[in-house]
Parts: sequence; C-alpha cells; structure tokens
Amino acid sequence: MFSVDSFYKWTNQTYLEDRYYDMITYLPHGTREYKNLDLYEKHQQRKENGYNYSFVLMNDQEPVSYDAICAWKEQYIEYYNNSIYPLGTQSRYQKPTTLWAHYIVGYKKLDRIAPTNEYKSTDVDILEYFLNLTTDKTFASRVAFGGIYKPIIVHSELNSKDIAELSDEFIPVYVFYHGLISRDWYRHIKHESKPSIEKAINPKRFLLYARSWTGSREYRLKFIEKIVQEDIHHCIKHNFHCTDNEHDYHTFVPENLKWIVRNKELENYFPEEQIDSHASANINLDDFNTTGISIVCETVFDSSKVHLTEKTFQPIAVGNPFIMLSGAYSLRTLRRYGFKTFSDCWDESYDKILDSEERMDAVLKIVKYIAGLTRTEYASLYEKCIAICEHNQKHFFSDEFENYILNEYANNFKMAFKAQENDIFSGTWWFVNHLMNNVHKTNKFGEHDAAWAIDTLNKLKECDPERFKNTLINYPFLTASNLNIRS
Repeated sequence: MFSVDSFYKWTNQTYLEDRYYDMITYLPHGTREYKNLDLYEKHQQRKENGYNYSFVLMNDQEPVSYDAICAWKEQYIEYYNNSIYPLGTQSRYQKPTTLWAHYIVGYKKLDRIAPTNEYKSTDVDILEYFLNLTTDKTFASRVAFGGIYKPIIVHSELNSKDIAELSDEFIPVYVFYHGLISRDWYRHIKHESKPSIEKAINPKRFLLYARSWTGSREYRLKFIEKIVQEDIHHCIKHNFHCTDNEHDYHTFVPENLKWIVRNKELENYFPEEQIDSHASANINLDDFNTTGISIVCETVFDSSKVHLTEKTFQPIAVGNPFIMLSGAYSLRTLRRYGFKTFSDCWDESYDKILDSEERMDAVLKIVKYIAGLTRTEYASLYEKCIAICEHNQKHFFSDEFENYILNEYANNFKMAFKAQENDIFSGTWWFVNHLMNNVHKTNKFGEHDAAWAIDTLNKLKECDPERFKNTLINYPFLTASNLNIRS
C-alpha cells in the first residue's frame, strides 16, 4: 500500500529519474502558492547538471486551480525579490529555481548562462521583458516551470475545465490519487469493521461530515439549512461548526450566491464539537457504528469536475452504504473502478444531474424518503445494501483495485511522454532564444555558455533523439551559433 511519501518516491524512481525530470510537490501539503512549491529531491545521487531537467508538478492531493497557478507570476516575483536565499539552497524548502528563473530576477547579465564580458552590455530590464512577453499561464509553464520538455502536471480529477485550460502549456497525467492513499490510511479498518444489519437499529440513520464550509465546500451550509427546513436533522449525526477559516456563518457571504443561508440558528440543531482538520486521514469507528448510511460531502460539488477524495472511501472501508454530494457522474466513476453503488436500493439518477442545486435537491429527496421509512421498512432497505457493502469493502482492499489504478497511471504517463516526441515547445530553448537574439542581440554563446548548451543538448540527444532533432529544427539559433552541434 502507498503512503503519500512512498507514492512520490515510487513515482520519481519509476517514471522520472531516467527521463531527466524533477518532481515538484507542495509543502505544506494542500497549499497552492508559488512559495509552497518544493523540489522533491535535489538531484540526489545525480552528477548531471540540474539545469538539464524539466519538471513534473504533483497537483494530486487538492483540486487543480487554474487561477492559483496563474497567480504564480506575481507571487514568484515577490518571493525571489524578497528571499534571503534566492537560489533555495540554504532555505528550509528547495524551490524549483530554474536557469531562467534565477536569471530574470535581480540580474542584468547572464548568471547560469555565464556573466562574462563576451556579451554586449544591455540596459534591458530582463524581468520586465519577460513579464511583457508572457501571460500569467505562459509565465508559469515557460519561466517558472520551464525545461527541456513541456512541464507535466499530475492531477486527480476528471472532466476538469481547469485541466483543459492548462493543457496547451502543461501535459496532464491523471491518477486516482486518493484511491491509493486511502488504502494506506484505512488499512487497519478491514480488521475492525464489517457490514452489519445491526446498524439498521441505530437511532441516527445518517452520518454527515461537513466540518468545513468555505471555499469549494460552501455548498454544505445550504445543505444543512435544507436538512433543518425538511425537519430531518433529528435522524442525522452531524457536528455543526459556526466558524471556518476565520469566517462566521452568520455573516458569511458565499462566492456562489445561490448557497446563501437565511437560517442563522443552525447551531441550535446540532452539537458543536471540535474535529481535527486532519481527521479525514483517520476513521472514527464510533461514528460509523452508531449510524447507518453516510452522506458524503466531497470537497468538489459545485463544479463540472469529479474529484473524489478519502471522504468517499471512509464508508466503503468500514462497510457502510453511502449517498454522495459530489460532482455529477461521481458514482459512475466509482463503478468504473469496480465498485457497486445503490441503484437497487434508492434512486441514483441524481448522479447524472449537471445543475448542482438540482442535484442537491435530488439527494435531499432520497434522505427525506429514507428518514420517513418505518423501522421495519428501513431495516429491509438496509439489508439490501449489505451485499453491496461487502463487495465494496473487499474490493477496496484488493490488489485488483490498486493494480487498476497503477496500470492507468502508467498508461497516462506513457501517453504524456509520447505527446512530447513531436512537441516543439521547450521552456529552455524558448527562453534562451529570446535572451540571446532579442536581449543580447547575438546568436553566439560565450565559452562557458557554449559548454552548458552542448551538455544540455547532448543529454537530450541521449535520452530522446527525436526530440533532439526537432529542437535543432525549431530553434535554428542553436545550429547557427558556435556550438558545433549536429543531429
């Protein structure tokens, strides 16, 4: 089973080291700003020049945010202008400081491309030049994340507009990340909890986890309000929190105004208890053993994307039925990975509803229906769920499920590498092309820089001969210079 660290280490060793890629993660996990980017391994046990490499961004834990990546341009400039250690080598975190990333902040002559007097002096403000040349997106991919290949972004979401927006500058690789990591987090549960008809006699028929309600989770307040309006809160175990991320729900205004709540007394209907923000990595068996059906409130609901996290796998791991508040076609996604859902027990057509408010109302209708069943009717319904829960729990802990995810991951990386064969984009040569021809107005490298360029091209020729040929074709200044490079 994969932990977070072992998954990253395995990915790095299996797919990246032999292809001259460096892995970039976020530290702390779950953050998204440029200052949180962390070089996973600083070329460990490598003698090659680090500037020959390209990058893979591991954006697998949290949903991808196109806006957050486009914000790097401003954050990058601020970070490198204010950093005591702009190279990242002496700071706590090792930033992905690329050749050009170094160069444009604080330098007017070549840095890694050597500061020699072989180049004509220039009064061009290099930073301003590349700010004007790039958009927020191309700055992220070509300057902050440039390399001898187009950067790869590993993600864990389907039907994503954010990924579609980035795919012309990044190569996406999908992995069902939380499917792997949840198996490690919950590995002990298979020995401690099994599906049981006895849960049908619990006074609380539903378990609802909705501790956070800001950001992409703002829809949760509206669902809680609807539960109270329908007078079914009494059969739901839920701990309500009046505050989240320094916001008080009494004055909170959601980004999507359709989620505004009018009832400002919600705390009177549920107990308020403190739940650790890291509780999702653990399972409170008492919560699941004293309820029957989980209402899974995923991180992403009010969106076209499907991004399933450990929240989905908690009821599966313990052997409980579940209803989902998540993106459309989430249930279909689970079935694709070999799980069974509960269409024989209640109406699951909500999974196909694209409008998020209509989908929420459809889920609420199911909850209200089940809440209104007599004890005998509910016990009969719950008994129909047992075989499905047994299958799901067994499948979740099976090698078959893990192998499916890993094979899919391998195929997606294979397609990403294939996509690079005829891809003319290269942050390295795009940057140097502009730097030499338009800033320094020369196509002749200085002695030190010629050695660097030759070394980089030879590494590319060794690991990817076709890409090497295409590089020379699409960047003619390389062969026109004094490098003596031949394809």
